[in-house]
Amino acid sequence: MKSILFMEGFSCQSHLIERARLALADDYAVLASHRSRRPDILEKADHGLTQPEFGDELLDWMKETVSTHGVELVHAGKRMEWYEQHRETIEGWGTRLVTGSTSLESLQIADHKYAFAQLARDAGLPVVPSLLVNNDNLDSVSASFTVSPFDEQWGELLCVKPAQGVFASGFWIFNKAYGIDAIIDNPINHQIDPALYIDWLRNKEARGESFEIVLMPYLPGPERSVDIVMNQGQVISCLSRRKERHCQMLEQSGDAVNIAISCAENLNGDGLINVQLRNTPEGSPVLLEANMRPSGGCGYGIDSGSDLVSDMLRSMLFNEVPQRSRLKGSRIVINTRAELIDPSSSH
Repeated sequence: MKSILFMEGFSCQSHLIERARLALADDYAVLASHRSRRPDILEKADHGLTQPEFGDELLDWMKETVSTHGVELVHAGKRMEWYEQHRETIEGWGTRLVTGSTSLESLQIADHKYAFAQLARDAGLPVVPSLLVNNDNLDSVSASFTVSPFDEQWGELLCVKPAQGVFASGFWIFNKAYGIDAIIDNPINHQIDPALYIDWLRNKEARGESFEIVLMPYLPGPERSVDIVMNQGQVISCLSRRKERHCQMLEQSGDAVNIAISCAENLNGDGLINVQLRNTPEGSPVLLEANMRPSGGCGYGIDSGSDLVSDMLRSMLFNEVPQRSRLKGSRIVINTRAELIDPSSSH
């Protein structure tokens, strides 16, 4: 039987496997692999496999797996750039590789928040302004940590995040009221006195450590997370989630969706990817970042009739273009699981 293979990925790997088995039950076996012992993920697949570390050994393992199981599609999870660098080799085995983009340069740009902002600006897309801070310019720009260098329209609140990273690691909002005691008492607020943050950077310098961070206005929201299915640069389907406290409102159209789609097209999207936006103080959506991989919440629209994983796989394997259907509901509550409520809503 023909098969597809989901390589080790992030938190959504289980969801991808489950939806793939439902979408392809009569046509393909679903394989999944991981470097660690993860029965919570691998047992959801038709066949769970242990993959080697990244390198030549992994390529050899992939070649044998593709041949043994008749793998027609390989979905890269982590380290998409590594897979993209080996696209010619992998597709030479007769399989289709999905890395999130058809371009190594696009993957590298999306992985660097400042480079991403530059690409968006060059494409004429609205994006939050930013300032790249590193070892070379810390002294000259440190005053910008306390007095915003951006236009008044962006407000006075500032935040920082690493130029590269996932899962909001290293994200901080500047607030002079948050000294050491406040941070230790309530670290999940992600707020810090900018003077403390500068001291931390100077300590890194003193230890000979390099850093690249992005300073930008902090936009309170709401935040939008737009999941987009693309097949070699062509948009197949999409679903936007507008995040408001414990609720997420589902949308299929609007300015944020249009901006996200244009962004994905400029990044040569290929697969199920995610674009994040927030509203300006005036209420207009602007780009924050793009992740060329499925988001952790890409399955929240299932109960509303939106199955993005199925759309991706059926477009790539069968050249099917799904018809956009009206959402059955548009409001979900996020707690320990996604629960559809208010099904009569028409937002």
